[in-house]
Amino acid sequence: MGLRLQRIDVIFVCFILMLTTAFIGFKNAPAVFATEADSQTDALYGYVGEYDESSAMEASLNISLGNQVLDDLQLINHDNPAVQVLGSSDLIVRDSYIRTQSTPQTAPSGDSLFIAGSAPATLNQESSQSYYINSTVESTDLGVLCSVKALPALQENSKELAVYLFGSKAVANDGGCGAYLDLFCNFFAFGSNIQSAEIGIISDTYGSVVLGNISDGENNAELGAVLTDENKNRYSDKELDTLIEGGRNALVVQSTSRELSQEYKDYLKEELQLLSASIQAHDTILKTDLTLDKNVEYPEQAQAYIDHTKGSVILVKSTNAEITLDACELLADENGTGYLIQTVISNDTSSGFAVPESESYPGISAVIKDMKVSGNIAHEDYQRDFSLDLVSSEFTGAMNQFGFAAWQDAAQKEGFEDYCTDKAYDTHHGLYVSLAKGSVWNVTADSYLTGLEFEPDCTVNGIIYLNGVEQSGKEMSYTGDVVVKPLPGTPATTPEPSETHEHNFEIIEWVDQTCTTDGHITYQCTECTESYTDIYPATGHDFVAVDYLAPGCETDGYVYYECSYCGEGYADPIPATGHNWIREGGSPADCTHPGFKGWVCTNCGDTYLEYISDPLGHDWYLKVTVPPTCEVEGHDIYECARCSETYSDYNVPKIEHNFLYSYMKAPTCSSYGYDLYTCSMCGELLYLNYRAPVGTDKGYGHTYVLSGEYDTVYHYYVCVECGTIKAEIHYGNPCAECGYDGPKG
Repeated sequence: MGLRLQRIDVIFVCFILMLTTAFIGFKNAPAVFATEADSQTDALYGYVGEYDESSAMEASLNISLGNQVLDDLQLINHDNPAVQVLGSSDLIVRDSYIRTQSTPQTAPSGDSLFIAGSAPATLNQESSQSYYINSTVESTDLGVLCSVKALPALQENSKELAVYLFGSKAVANDGGCGAYLDLFCNFFAFGSNIQSAEIGIISDTYGSVVLGNISDGENNAELGAVLTDENKNRYSDKELDTLIEGGRNALVVQSTSRELSQEYKDYLKEELQLLSASIQAHDTILKTDLTLDKNVEYPEQAQAYIDHTKGSVILVKSTNAEITLDACELLADENGTGYLIQTVISNDTSSGFAVPESESYPGISAVIKDMKVSGNIAHEDYQRDFSLDLVSSEFTGAMNQFGFAAWQDAAQKEGFEDYCTDKAYDTHHGLYVSLAKGSVWNVTADSYLTGLEFEPDCTVNGIIYLNGVEQSGKEMSYTGDVVVKPLPGTPATTPEPSETHEHNFEIIEWVDQTCTTDGHITYQCTECTESYTDIYPATGHDFVAVDYLAPGCETDGYVYYECSYCGEGYADPIPATGHNWIREGGSPADCTHPGFKGWVCTNCGDTYLEYISDPLGHDWYLKVTVPPTCEVEGHDIYECARCSETYSDYNVPKIEHNFLYSYMKAPTCSSYGYDLYTCSMCGELLYLNYRAPVGTDKGYGHTYVLSGEYDTVYHYYVCVECGTIKAEIHYGNPCAECGYDGPKG
C-alpha cells in the first residue's frame, strides 16, 4: 500500500515541503497491528487491510495549515504523537493504520489524572477537526485520540474542535485512555470500538461526547459531508453499534481546576463552573473488563481511590454532567464496584475538587431510555444533585445516595484520606429518581434517595418508606428521607411430593391482599400441570388519626383518619365556632380621614372598622408670599390651620439670568478652550466661544515623536506641541520602533 494525499486550499508545493519536514525517514516496523484485540472485534471495526512491514512509515505528521485527506496510510511513531492537527486545519483519514509505540510507562507520581503514560497517538488542538474512517489508531502509552487547548466557540457558527470516528477502532493497549477531551472539545464515534487498559473515554467538564451506530454517523451533518458512497456501502448493517470498553471505567467525566488559558479569557471561572459536560449515547455498549487492566503501580492513596471506583461503567468526578443513554447496554465487571453509574468527590491536581458557592450548580442528570439494565447506582458527590430518569426502561438493582460523613468514612477506611474534606464542605445534594412511560424498577437492596416519582403506568417492585413511615405506594411522588426496600421473600410453603416425581414448584401468579380483598400466590410445577394456591385473607382497615385541623370562627375543622395498610382515609368534621367581637381602637375624624370605631375577635384576631363620621376638610390660610428668582417662579404658600399640611400657588414667572464674564480657558493638545460666564444671582455657568485643541490640523490629540531616550524595557515619545512624554514597551528584537537591540528587562 502507498501513501496517497490530497491537498485542499493550500498550494501543492507547500504540502511537499511540509511532508519533507514531517516524515523523518522509513524504517522496518514490527507487525504490531491489533495484537490486543480479538478477531471478532477486528472483523467489525477499523482497518481491515493487510499490514505491510516494509511500507510502514516511522514518522510524525504535523498539520497546521489548511486541510488534508490521507488514504491507505500506515504510520508508526515512537514516544511522541504520530499525528498532530493544529489551528483550524481539517484532517480526513481513510482505511489507514496509525500507532504510537512507546517505552513502557509507569504511573505518574503524586496526584494526577490517574492514567499511565506520557504521549498520545494523535493530538488535536485549537479549532482543528479530524475524521477517522474505517481506520485503526493504537497506542501503548497515554492515550489514542486526544484533544486539548480547544478554542471555545464564542460566536454563532464559529468552528469547534472535534474528532470523529466512523467504523473505526481506537485501542490503548497498556494504559491511559482510548479518547481524551479537554475543555470545549467534541468527540463523536459511530459504529466504532474504543478500548483501553484503563479508561475508555475521559471528558473534561465542558466536553461533549456523542456515540451511536453507523446510521447515526451517516445522518450526522458534519461527518456525512465527508463520507463517500464507498465508506457508507462498506456497512450493510447500519445498526452496527459502538463499543466503549475500559479496564477500569468505560467513561469518566471529570472537573478541572487548572488555571484557564488565554483562549478562555471571555469566560469567568465562576461561569465555567456552571457549564456541564454533555454525553449522548445511542445504540452503544459501555462496559468494564478488569482483565484488560495492566495494574500499573500508583502511589498508595491514588491506588486506594482508583480501587474505590474501579469497575464502574460511568464515573462522574466533581462536575456537572448531562447524560442521555438511549437503547444502550451498560455492563459492569462483577469483580469491581458493580456500579453502572458512580459519582464521587475528586481532589487531585488535574481534576480539582470545587465546593459550590451557591445553590445554582446544574448538578448531574442521567436519562436511561428504552433499556433493560441490571446493576447498581451510587451518588457519592454530596456537593451536587443527581436526577435519574427511567423512560420506557426496566432497571434491576439498587440506587443509593451518600452524604459527607459517608464519604469521609470511606476515604479513611479504604486508605485515600487525602480526599477527605473539612466540615466547611458539609452539604447534602441527593439522588432524585423518576420513572416514566411504563418503566419498571426491580429493587434488589435497600435504596436511599431524596426524591422518587413515577407515572401511573410505571412499577416500583419494592416497599417505599418516607421519613421512616411505610407508604402504600399509591402516591406518585415522594420527597424527603426516601428508602425503598426489596419485596419480602416467597412464603415458606412446601407442597406434598408426587408419587411419580418430586414437584418443582415456581410462582406463576402473585396478588397481594388488600384491606378489602383477599390475596393469593399460585404455584405450578415446572415438570407437570400440578398447581396449588395459598390464600391470604383481606386484612381489614386499621384506621389511625394522622391529621387534625382546629375549627376557626368561619371554617370547619376536622380529624383525619387513614388506614395504615392501604392509605384509605376519611375526615370527621368539627363545626366552626363563630366570632366573638369586642371594642378595640378607633379614631375621630380629621381633615382627610373619616371617624371610626374598631372591633376585634377574641378567638381568631380578625378585625373590622365601624364608620361614624365624614372627614372634616382642610382650613386653609395664606402663610407666606415668595418672590420670583432666576430658578423658581414667585408663589403663595397656604397652610391648613388644623393639620399643618401646605400647598403652593405659583403665580409669578421666573426672572432672566444675569451672566457676567468670569475667565477664558486656553486650548491644549487634548482639550478645547472656551470663555466662562457666571450668573450673578444664582451662580449658573455658561460656556461660550469654544476653541479647537492645539495641533488639530495634524490630527486630534498629542503630536508625538521619538525622543531618542530608551531603557531596557521602554522607549519614549515627546509631544512637539505641549511636551507631554509617554513610554511604550519595546516591540521585537531589535525594537521595530526605536531599533534598541539590547537585553530586555
